Amino acid sequence: MTPARIQGSGMKFRYEHDFQCDRKKLVAAMFADGVTESLKADMKTLTDASTLEWRQDGGRIFRRVRYLLVPIIDEIAGRKVDPKWMEWIEEAEVDVESGRATFRNVPTTPSIAAIMENTGTMEFVDLGGGRTRRIVSGELKIKVFLVGMVAEVIIADKARGLLDDEAAAMRLRLQAEG
Repeated sequence: MTPARIQGSGMKFRYEHDFQCDRKKLVAAMFADGVTESLKADMKTLTDASTLEWRQDGGRIFRRVRYLLVPIIDEIAGRKVDPKWMEWIEEAEVDVESGRATFRNVPTTPSIAAIMENTGTMEFVDLGGGRTRRIVSGELKIKVFLVGMVAEVIIADKARGLLDDEAAAMRLRLQAEG
């Protein structure tokens, strides 16, 4: 796993997870309709998650998934943090054949959506021998002077934890399926 790096405006990130299965099986499993709900029970980082939209058009899958993370802090500068501030909708599109996806995470709280941008890609790389690496990379921007950089580091770390948790839950699922 490569740690996130701060480069100018916003934070670039790249996280890697390896799986014991071939690329096509992993892409199909990770973008199956309702996969988020089925993994949720084995994840400690989520309070709730649900698929809002899922459709397949030929070799492309489009999905919208709502995520609500376990809160990380109770207050900032004496102001109570609403847990809904950590809720967002992932809008993703994957090309099943190439194993490449694009995503955008949109906060559901309008005031947070106005200051946060998060976009990126997922690549599924065949490592041979029935192994696949998922590479999630992109950029996170919090558009608040000075505080934004600190928030980016905290949020990127929380995102890494969510992706680690999701990868562990997916490994359990794949192992159970044989």
